[in-house]
Amino acid sequence: MVRLSCFGPGIRPERWMGLYESIAQSNIDFDLTIVGPNEPDYKMPDNMFHIKTDVKPVQCMEIAFRCSKGELIIPIADDEIFIDDAIAQVYQQYTEVDDWKTIISHRYVLNGVDISEGALPAMRYYVWQPTSPLAPIAPIMSRRLWAELGGIDNRFVALYWDLDMWMRVYEFGGTGILHKTAQVEEVGNSVGGGEHRLYDRYGPAYDRRILDSLWTLPPIGTGQILNKRMSPLQPFDDKDIMTVTQGVKGEWK
Repeated sequence: MVRLSCFGPGIRPERWMGLYESIAQSNIDFDLTIVGPNEPDYKMPDNMFHIKTDVKPVQCMEIAFRCSKGELIIPIADDEIFIDDAIAQVYQQYTEVDDWKTIISHRYVLNGVDISEGALPAMRYYVWQPTSPLAPIAPIMSRRLWAELGGIDNRFVALYWDLDMWMRVYEFGGTGILHKTAQVEEVGNSVGGGEHRLYDRYGPAYDRRILDSLWTLPPIGTGQILNKRMSPLQPFDDKDIMTVTQGVKGEWK
C-alpha cells in the first residue's frame, strides 16, 4: 500500500503536473487522484490518476477519497501547490505526534503572503476572530480518521465541507495543528477573481450558510460557535456515487 494519497476535485488539467511535482519534492511514496469532468491531454505518471465524472465538486472529493489507497491522506485542490519540501515537513511532525486523531495543516499563502496567522483573512472558523477554531488547509491525516467521521456531508456543493469536517474532528476529540513553516500556495486568482466562479456562486451564498447552520447559533455569520454539531451527518451513498449527484444539486460552472 502506498504511504500517502493526495486527492481532490479538479477542473484544470494544465495545472495538475505542477501539483504533482510539488508533492514529489517530499520524496515520500505517494499517489495523486483527481476527480472531475475535464480529462488531461497528456500522459500522466504511473502514480497519478484521473476519474472522469460530472457530479458536483464535493462529491468528486468524496469519490477521490474512496478511490485512494494511502494510509495517510491529504485532500487538496488543483489550484494549489506545495512549496519546497512542505509535505515532508508536515509528515515528519505527524509521525512524531503519532496520534491518528490529529490533523496537521499547512500554512496558507495567498497572493504571495502567508495569511495563516495575524492577518485577515486568517485560517480560522471566523476569519476575523483569531480565537475561533483553526481551519486547516491541505492537512495530513489518517485514512482511519476520515472514515470514522463518515466523510463529507452531501448537503454541501463545492466549499466549506472541509471546515465542517475539521469541526467534526474537534467534536470527535481530535486535534488540529498548524505547522510553523510548511506552506501551500494558491496559484489561481485571489478569492472573488475570475477563476472563482464556484466561490461566487456557492461560497457565502450557500455553502457557508450550511456550515453555520450546523455549528453556530443565530445570527448566521456572527453567532456563537458550538462544540457539538446541531444536525446529524448526511453521508454520500456508494450507490451511483460516480454518476448521480447526491444531496443538494450543484455543478462546476
